[in-house]
Amino acid sequence: MKEIFMALQELFTRSGWHGFAGILSLIVTFFGAFQVLWSLLRKVWNSARQRALLRDLHPFYTPEDIQRATQYYVETKCQNVAPSKAEEPRRGYAFAARENTISFFLKKAFKQDGAQFYIILADSGMGKTTFLINLYLRYLHQFFAPKYQMKLFPLGWPNIDQEIESIAKDEQKNTILLFRCV
Repeated sequence: MKEIFMALQELFTRSGWHGFAGILSLIVTFFGAFQVLWSLLRKVWNSARQRALLRDLHPFYTPEDIQRATQYYVETKCQNVAPSKAEEPRRGYAFAARENTISFFLKKAFKQDGAQFYIILADSGMGKTTFLINLYLRYLHQFFAPKYQMKLFPLGWPNIDQEIESIAKDEQKNTILLFRCV
């Protein structure tokens, strides 16, 4: 930091106010243009993600469902002990481990080998479908290519069993199935 300050001071000494103001305005313009470019890239990236979701989740979810689920999503937390049992004196829990739900699935649940089943339980309207759509989105758009394919199906949809059976045999062992009860 000291070196930057010394360089600016020497620049001011050499070129005076006019030169210093010109260079400073050039720097501010550069950072402003960078911010605008970054904002534009984020919009393009989000638009591409939305189009991919629409393509992958059609006809089970409408564009409005996906927009509503992803636009203002607030990530929930999960824990290893049921909240109703965490405070019981006869239980031997030292603490309940709480972590972000999507991070738990991406970093732990999907990394384990073997057959694993997870059930997301909550009252009606608590965000189970929103969670599944956002989990699907985050899994498919990880920085490194995902190891598995992922499919999100609503159980109770007409002919959903045929949709599940249409997954190629060689892809079945590398496919994570997410089911939502309708």
